[in-house]
Amino acid sequence: MFIFVPTQWIPSLIALISVVVSFFMKDLVSYLPVILFGIYMSWIYLRYFQKRLETGLKGDPSEEFSFSSFFPAILRPVLDPIATIFHRLLCGRSDRADRGQTLETSSLPGSDSTEANRRRERGQRALEQRLAEKLAAVKSTESTSLDASDKV
Repeated sequence: MFIFVPTQWIPSLIALISVVVSFFMKDLVSYLPVILFGIYMSWIYLRYFQKRLETGLKGDPSEEFSFSSFFPAILRPVLDPIATIFHRLLCGRSDRADRGQTLETSSLPGSDSTEANRRRERGQRALEQRLAEKLAAVKSTESTSLDASDKV
């Protein structure tokens, strides 16, 4: 019954539906630039400016978040050159590209598997210790309350 639509296509589908509906409802033509500009500006913020705490990078440099990935694969050969031109005009060269660093070659915090295992084990030990302390505290309050009820 339902048609499967990849989630990355939703912004482009909203833009397409907005354009089609604006042809039939002349009052909505004035809202069309705002909708398209909003979608594009949202993507620019997420792609280039949003601070990512886990990596310390700004934006999402992954290929899965490129502008053309929001459209079906058949449109990507047309959109990639246009997106590249706008990327160079608006953002210039990326600092990471100038330094020769990429997301794949730079070491991310916690990306080493031995370090990740060590952190996981340390966290598990700390959690078990806290649970044991809480259990001991609960048992001691129960025993003191039982002793107090025996004296009454």
